[in-house]
Amino acid sequence: MAIGSLYTTLGRFDQATLYLEAAAKVNPDLPAVNLVLADVYLKQQRADAAIIRAKQVLKTEPKVVGARLVLGGAYLQKKQVDLALTEFQQALALDPKQPVAHLSLGTVFEQKGKTEQAIAAYRKAIA
Repeated sequence: MAIGSLYTTLGRFDQATLYLEAAAKVNPDLPAVNLVLADVYLKQQRADAAIIRAKQVLKTEPKVVGARLVLGGAYLQKKQVDLALTEFQQALALDPKQPVAHLSLGTVFEQKGKTEQAIAAYRKAIA
């Protein structure tokens, strides 16, 4: 997993995927591997794969904020704005000061045409 995480940090997502998928085969229920792999899939615009991995994390670790953020991001990629909204709200319920969750919530509100709510969420993201 360490090599996969290193490649992720370097932005070499294809190589990261190879190592992370191998690690996931050895430990399919390990939340850390699934979370990093879900994030890589999200960065590769592979929303369906990201959703599967993020949900796998949440099945055993429902309070992992990062999994909620990845899941919400994947739903945004699929234009499933209401599902994304739910995930970002759940992330904020777990960590009310999470800036990425506020930023993402602002994006959702902006897409829904709720300008004032989007501005409020963006302000919380930078507060």
